[in-house]
Amino acid sequence: MELESGICEVCLNTVVSVKSIVTCTGKNDEETDYELEFMDSYAHKFCNSCTRDYFNNTLAVQWPLHKSGNGLECMSLDCDRMISFQTLKTVVGSHAVTKFIKEYKERERPKISVKQEIEKIQIRLKLPKIRKCGYCGILYERIDGCNYMICKCKKTHCYQCGKLLKGYETRHKCSMGAKAHDLIKQDVEKLAQAHGLTQQQLRKHFPQLYITRKKKILNYILVLIYALVVLAIFLVFWSVV
Repeated sequence: MELESGICEVCLNTVVSVKSIVTCTGKNDEETDYELEFMDSYAHKFCNSCTRDYFNNTLAVQWPLHKSGNGLECMSLDCDRMISFQTLKTVVGSHAVTKFIKEYKERERPKISVKQEIEKIQIRLKLPKIRKCGYCGILYERIDGCNYMICKCKKTHCYQCGKLLKGYETRHKCSMGAKAHDLIKQDVEKLAQAHGLTQQQLRKHFPQLYITRKKKILNYILVLIYALVVLAIFLVFWSVV
């Protein structure tokens, strides 16, 4: 609500311009139209400058919104009315009010801790790799390879999204994107960037995704042993011949 003139109840400066006065407004369930009109005539008045400062500080200090959720609480402590968002738009602009509401809701949304996010990803890693054919219903498990699967019923489908394919569709773009394993690893990398987790911490929480140096060395040794065994068999066979 705007009046012709008045004194700002915050800075106590006299405001003459009709566009520079902001008042609290709002109707409670118990108030009649007559009572509302009477209260508006005695509404608290504020200048645009004080209203703008109050608006900017509300998000920074996290002052609560009005109980109706349609504006800020009146700056007068003994008043249970509000400075509506509609009124604030005339002071700070529609874009600022829209952005404010969005940011305020984001801050009120409960935040998930790092521990909870790690547990969620760990649960995803423990999910079974078993899939069900969308045509015959047979269960199968993919050990390795691409997403292109051929069932015993000769039907082909995508391992990730389960879509039945017509033969080998090289142009099929899976709705799941990359492999589930790769998707989880991408989420882990985002988690590490957001919370500053080190590679050592990631290996500790997600050993399935990260091969340690010991495992790498062990793999190299096994490959070397396998190669030596094959070479020995070949030499024995060659000497016999």
